[in-house]
Amino acid sequence: MLQTRSINSPANNLLIQEVLTTATKEAAVAVAPYIGKGDKILADQAAVDAITRVLAENDVFSCEVVMGEGVKDEAPMLAHGDILGENFDSMYDLAVDPIEGTTFVANGQEGGLSIVALTKKDSMIPWSGIRYMKKLFVGPKAKDLLSIGGDVRIDADPEKNLRLIAEALGKKASELTVASLLRDRNSEIISAASRIGARVIGLSGGDVLPAISTCFDESGIDVLYGSGGSPEGVITTAAVEILGGGSQLMWDPQTDRPLEKRLAIDRGELGRVLFPHAIVGQGELHVAFTAITDYQDKLTGVSQDEHGNWIPGDTFARFRS
Repeated sequence: MLQTRSINSPANNLLIQEVLTTATKEAAVAVAPYIGKGDKILADQAAVDAITRVLAENDVFSCEVVMGEGVKDEAPMLAHGDILGENFDSMYDLAVDPIEGTTFVANGQEGGLSIVALTKKDSMIPWSGIRYMKKLFVGPKAKDLLSIGGDVRIDADPEKNLRLIAEALGKKASELTVASLLRDRNSEIISAASRIGARVIGLSGGDVLPAISTCFDESGIDVLYGSGGSPEGVITTAAVEILGGGSQLMWDPQTDRPLEKRLAIDRGELGRVLFPHAIVGQGELHVAFTAITDYQDKLTGVSQDEHGNWIPGDTFARFRS
């Protein structure tokens, strides 16, 4: 049960966290009956409805949806520009993926979760109409390499980048583990990783959890590298930033959609390396997610109690003031 509070006063960080975790938990539970049923649309809609309801009814803060998954794939989504919540004195930007790994959930596979990220108003990069971003994520030990002025650039030679990251982690290049989506646009990165003898984890989809995993030594993933969905890139930047990791992103307009390139040019961001402050700002930041299905041995998804009631999966929440 969410705690009520007087409106027209600044939001409390712990109450914000409570709202966000409730939203992702409610989404995970709403999706549970659709796990393994093969219908991505019904699952997505259930998650969207649950998150929308919790965020709309909360009186802790208000938020504008600026980056939402769904528009890229023409799936159910929280509409960009929608304002949710009842405390307009505490306005935030929202990035939301009601189900990250929708196909995984529909097929009863590992790696599904519900995730949200929140920044103070006008701090988060908004949806621009460009579906994909080039992404590079590492954990805290290699973070400095990806900072402004660091030796690694996402637009540089991927083989050189990977060797530098391995060195920062105190590993041989052949001991590095690199996760990347199995897409033609990532073939150069995957080939570079193979040439240096690194272990490559090819992802059929769902790059958020592998990217977050770079922040944990025991995860077995050192780098997430490659082009993937823009909404996921923003949400992942928030999560990795709050966990002390490092990231660089870059818009990746595809040749089959020339308008995307024009949009990037008009924004002055074609070929521009985007550091975390340009993605999620430098101030207040909140992230929460709940596992819908298991993820390796790291996260437990939703389950049922002895009465058949659904129980949310493992939940993560953290904020930066």
